[in-house]
Amino acid sequence: MDIEHVVTQMRRMGRLIRRLSRRLDKSTGKRKSRHPDLTLSQMRTIWLLHDVESYTMSELAARSDVSRPAATSNADALEKLGVLERFADTSDRRVVRVRLSAGGKKWVQDHKKQHRESMTRMLSKLTGAERAELAETLEKIHAILSRIDPAAKE
Repeated sequence: MDIEHVVTQMRRMGRLIRRLSRRLDKSTGKRKSRHPDLTLSQMRTIWLLHDVESYTMSELAARSDVSRPAATSNADALEKLGVLERFADTSDRRVVRVRLSAGGKKWVQDHKKQHRESMTRMLSKLTGAERAELAETLEKIHAILSRIDPAAKE
């Protein structure tokens, strides 16, 4: 298959996914969030922290794919909002670690719940057979794209 054709199809898929994502954001009341002014980078920081105990600022910067000063700036803003907290590493008190605060964990729970409800509403427009076909297709796409970038399997 011609690579250009695959690139074109991937771009089409990307546009469709972004469009559906915007619809989800609207239906979950993103603007009604407790923290409506979060930047994409700050939201990414929250999502990176939601599955881990904590990160050092260097680890957070590397995972976020941003510079250490940008990660620190995000952490500062999120700390002011009460979403993130800093603490000293137990093995080396010079090292500062960050983790989600109780408020940050609640934000993630609320956001996941709203997102799931919106996805359920959107997918309920499909028949059971169509949902099964979509799930199977998405699994195949995930498997193929994971071979391109094994680090992105999550």
